[in-house]
Amino acid sequence: MTPFSAAESRLIAIRAPWADQAAAFAPPPDDPAWAALAAARFAEAAALAQAEFAAEAMGALARLAGNPALAAELYALSPAPDARDLRNRAAAAIRGRDWSAAAADFAAGATRAGGDADWCREGLGLLLALAGRWRAVADLLGPPAEAEERGLGLHAHLCRIAAAHALGRDLGPDIRPGGRTPAPNAGAGDPGRTLGGDLIAFLACDPGYLHRYGFAALAAFAEAHAGAALSVHLHLYDGDADTAARAAHAADRLGLALALTGEAAPAETDVARRGAYYACARFCRLAEALPRYAAPAVALDADALVRRDLRPLVARVPAVGLATSPLSVPWNRHPAGFVVLRPGAAAQEFADRTAALIGDSLGRGRRLWFLDQWALLIAAEAHQVRRIPAAWTYDTGFGPHTWVWQASDSRKAGDPAYLAERNRLTAKAGIAP
Repeated sequence: MTPFSAAESRLIAIRAPWADQAAAFAPPPDDPAWAALAAARFAEAAALAQAEFAAEAMGALARLAGNPALAAELYALSPAPDARDLRNRAAAAIRGRDWSAAAADFAAGATRAGGDADWCREGLGLLLALAGRWRAVADLLGPPAEAEERGLGLHAHLCRIAAAHALGRDLGPDIRPGGRTPAPNAGAGDPGRTLGGDLIAFLACDPGYLHRYGFAALAAFAEAHAGAALSVHLHLYDGDADTAARAAHAADRLGLALALTGEAAPAETDVARRGAYYACARFCRLAEALPRYAAPAVALDADALVRRDLRPLVARVPAVGLATSPLSVPWNRHPAGFVVLRPGAAAQEFADRTAALIGDSLGRGRRLWFLDQWALLIAAEAHQVRRIPAAWTYDTGFGPHTWVWQASDSRKAGDPAYLAERNRLTAKAGIAP
């Protein structure tokens, strides 16, 4: 990967944070395996930083800015099969851009774009957010407290929240740091008994997702820690007796001590909003369960395939450990699919703070994707957390040397290596793939 220049490093603020994180996890001189892994992953840390560049939006902006050659290059990236490669190539294509000039070009051309104007505005908002130009974001997209989204999409709303957060303003209706509305189904995460052993995994999902991915996740966790005393806390949304019985059978087969909790999620006809509730409410349940934990816990996405023993990572976490992507926009800074909590006062305070931010929003009927990652970011600012390179624990490229494979549905569905491993592990759990 071509190194970023000094100017580019200042623009997207990536090299120093990654170097700091690599140093924080530097192994002893007599640990060659760890050293080799660190060297291999550091080389592609920027590529795995979840920046989520939008090639189409950037192409539209380049067209509006009167640069058809750049626009053609960016549009050509759209069908690229590898998202990491797309991000790298897109980043290379926009290197050296003057974002002040881009904002001026946009302002001059937006009215000529007709139906593309809102789409281009959102794309430029993302680019300005990646560059840390928060006042420009606020001027372009408006305050987050506006009741109507003016036709803009989710990322435009998230950019507005990010700008408000950076500028010290009210974060709007979705995130109220001082809110005290109770979350739905309070107490549903308490397993009612103590969970111990060497390591605890916490996962939450509905029955459909458990069958598609969750049983494989349980098998992968067990396989990566062969011989260890393992507990799993599985929280089921809208579960049933048959699903609970299957989960118990799989855990017994895999040698996992299972604690099962569940809740009936608030009625929601919109699939995206229901998914957002599932993704976010799990941290409310985790905070409720933490007093019952007598061993370090790792909160994982229910589709996470653990590839290596996590205990060396967990051992370096005094209280709270978060996967961290310094290159990312704020709501992707701490991917929510890998959170380490070592039971104690510090971890409980962090978990309670995260749950309060999420619960206030969910209790008022707000269902926002990335709310969980926003809450982790805000809570992390008030607590001492160990930042773990996301390239190690959130590998969307399914590499051979990482700790955890995790990715979006579309990426998993298109990767033969992931699907083959998922099917093998699902069968190992005693479930037909």
